[in-house]
Amino acid sequence: MAKRKHRKVSYNVFNIKYFSNTNNEDRLKYDLLIQKLFEADLKIHVHSDKYVFIRRLQKSPDGSFYYGTFSRVTRIEGDWINTTTKEIVNFDIPKDVFANLKEADFVFVPKCHRLALRRTPIFSLKVILKFLSLGLDHVKDPESQIAVDIEKSEDVIQKIFNAQRVKKLKVSISYTNDDFGDDYLEWMDEILKESRINDLSYEAKPDASGNIDVNSKFVRGTLSLSQNNGNAVARIVNSENRTETVKTIEYPRVDFVKVEAEIADLFNFARTAAQQLIERLRPNG
Repeated sequence: MAKRKHRKVSYNVFNIKYFSNTNNEDRLKYDLLIQKLFEADLKIHVHSDKYVFIRRLQKSPDGSFYYGTFSRVTRIEGDWINTTTKEIVNFDIPKDVFANLKEADFVFVPKCHRLALRRTPIFSLKVILKFLSLGLDHVKDPESQIAVDIEKSEDVIQKIFNAQRVKKLKVSISYTNDDFGDDYLEWMDEILKESRINDLSYEAKPDASGNIDVNSKFVRGTLSLSQNNGNAVARIVNSENRTETVKTIEYPRVDFVKVEAEIADLFNFARTAAQQLIERLRPNG
């Protein structure tokens, strides 16, 4: 029997967190959240004349994940001219008709509240981040809050830890919904939850030493938490003794799954990515 051929498919990950005044995580809320976003049929204005919406959404047979397609389109407006006759013409485009369709596949896993976006050069992560942030805020309960973060590469966080000096640091974080992490992350996460602080931002400058100690418990905890639950900007002196600004948002995490080349459809990608996300983020169920 011929050996099955596989190919690697890469994806980025969005961490979607739903905070309610009951202060606990309810999987049903995440199920309803993505379903509501789809049913609302929102066309979110993301840039210039560009709009994004969810064209299709399906639930897996076992109900453990959703999979679908983001569509980006262009609204065309303006005056029209017949270039042959050089006459101005009246041309009314139906209000629901858009142009320049571009699409990207995604999978959403309520159990770990992550959305995996199949990587494509035609979609920027910032566009999807804007769509999710504005769209989910529109459909959530009035008493609740939504936070959407792009997961960052572990390497960029490590780059800050490995810097010769850290001359300035800006960090914005929120607490997790029971994600796993190192001791520093879990300590900081617990501090935020105990204090009922859902959004913490700070800007730090060093004392006379000229160097922020990133291995201190507070700084290490906040930086670790920012990888999947916020952002950080650091002004560092790197290993080559050069000063540079590191913005973690510019270094998204990239994961890969192997799918059978012959059946590399949306469901096959979604099922494999969902399993990988659950194994990484909810290994104990």
